[in-house]
Amino acid sequence: MKITEVALRRPATVIVLTLSLVLFGILGMRGMGGQRTPDVDFPIVAVTTTMRGASAAVMDNDVTDIIEEKLSTISGIESISSSSYEGRATTVVQFDLGRDIDAAAADVRDRVNLAIPEL
Repeated sequence: MKITEVALRRPATVIVLTLSLVLFGILGMRGMGGQRTPDVDFPIVAVTTTMRGASAAVMDNDVTDIIEEKLSTISGIESISSSSYEGRATTVVQFDLGRDIDAAAADVRDRVNLAIPEL
């Protein structure tokens, strides 16, 4: 006999089996203990610089480029992105997920301090 023939001859059995599978699935999900959206802290460090009266182009060329150059030498960087505005620039450094955020912040602080004489 084929499965479809059995299912057509005994619909009550098929319904009971289906409901049992759904019930066990729900009970299994409740007992798993996992989170649907786990807490993940992304290691991100932001550097904000200000220079009164400087245009966005000046901030980009004279500040952001120098800071990005110094920060790019840090190991374990996922990405660097910057935005320059009139009188202000922000550089965001995203590190690999396994990176310790305190060590990453210390590395960023050291590289920014190296860049200060060039600004």
